[in-house]
Formats: sequence, structure tokens, C-alpha cells
Amino acid sequence: MRQFFDLLSPKINFVCRRYFREEADINDAIQESFIRIFQNLHKYDSLKGDIFGWSYRVSVNECLRILRKNSKIEFDELDESKVENITLEVSNDYESKEAMQLLDHLEGSQRIIFNLFFVEGYSHKEIGEMLDMKEVTCRSIYHRAKSKLKHAYEKLYSL
Repeated sequence: MRQFFDLLSPKINFVCRRYFREEADINDAIQESFIRIFQNLHKYDSLKGDIFGWSYRVSVNECLRILRKNSKIEFDELDESKVENITLEVSNDYESKEAMQLLDHLEGSQRIIFNLFFVEGYSHKEIGEMLDMKEVTCRSIYHRAKSKLKHAYEKLYSL
């Protein structure tokens, strides 16, 4: 178990850092993720994918469970027609220090929805179902997050 923990810790740590800002919240999420992983290890099916992907998904789901439980997710109903169309290009190196600095500019629902859509690859419909919100609201929040990240990127790199 210790070797498994040591092997997974960096990835689980990174996942939790994407969803939480405070070190205490991150540490709690890491701990809860590993508890969930070890409790459900018997449910892992190697025919459906590798253990790393399964553990990663368990930790994402655990982060969302914690956020829901602690009522740290707040969503405002937004009018999608008022959201500016932003194109955001980010390198595939999500683990870079710069990427994490940019993510720190996003708060609450923007951070969660950006992670779920852009990083995890869920559709807006799936995210809406997971977070019990309208798909249009999810899209609007995502567009606001992209806009905020674009401005943060421009400020960080003086563009």
C-alpha cells in the first residue's frame, strides 16, 4: 500500500490542487481520495483501464463530493448571449507552475467547471448533470473562466 501511495501521490496531489486553493483543503482532499481509493480497490477492473486512470477519476470525484458536501460551489444563472467568445490556448503541460498560477485566478464554480471541461474533458451537459445546474449556465461560467484566464495570462506575460 505504501508503494502504491508513493506512486500515486504526485498525481493525486496535482488533481486536488486544481480544485482547491487552501493547503488544508488540498491535504484533506488528498487524504479522502486515498481513503476512497483503498476502500474501493476491490472494485477496480483492469479490463476497463489502468489503475492510474481509475485512481485519477476517483480523486476527481472525491474532490467534487467534498465541494458539494461543504457547499463551496455557488452558481449564478447567467445569460449566455452576454458572454464574450474567447479563444484560450494552453499548452498540454497542465502540471506546470505557470498553469497552476493561472488556475489560482479562478474562484469557486469557474475553477471547477474549467477543470471539468478543459482538463477532464467532460461536456457541458455532463457537467451540468454532475453539478445539478443548467447546461447554459455551465457554458456561461466556462466562458467567464476563459475570459478571466486570458486576462490573467496577458497580465502575467505583459501581452
